[in-house]
Amino acid sequence: MKNIKSTVGIMAFAAFFFFHTFVSMAQTIEAQDPEHTSKNYAVLISQPNHVVAAVDTGETLSAESKFQRGEFVIMACGKSVEAFVMGSEFSEVIAKGAEAGIKYRICGMSLKQFKVAPESLMEGLEVVPNGLTYIFELKRIGYTTLEL
Repeated sequence: MKNIKSTVGIMAFAAFFFFHTFVSMAQTIEAQDPEHTSKNYAVLISQPNHVVAAVDTGETLSAESKFQRGEFVIMACGKSVEAFVMGSEFSEVIAKGAEAGIKYRICGMSLKQFKVAPESLMEGLEVVPNGLTYIFELKRIGYTTLEL
């Protein structure tokens, strides 16, 4: 009788242990499952008209879409910085993107190269010293990046 109680106790402990391990593994897998995790994206643009395609892409990759968008950053380098000057022909598109949660970063080196004063930029933009190293950093921390 003592052996039966001992065996039942061991089996109960083993069942609890395996059940707990299985639940923990399932939670870990769900947390790592791309279907349940938001992803961050960044697009590097170099021409002013690229902002239209980048904003459209950011809106398409919504949190509700299969892409599970978290953050979406548009990094403007080169001549594309001119699109972000107040009153540019792209002002409405940029504002629409901001309303959709798109974040804009402007390359400080490109502003200097194309003689665009930071004060002339639209509100809500962030100037970073070097747009290329900024994109490399986003890539390093896990963003999916693309260059137009």
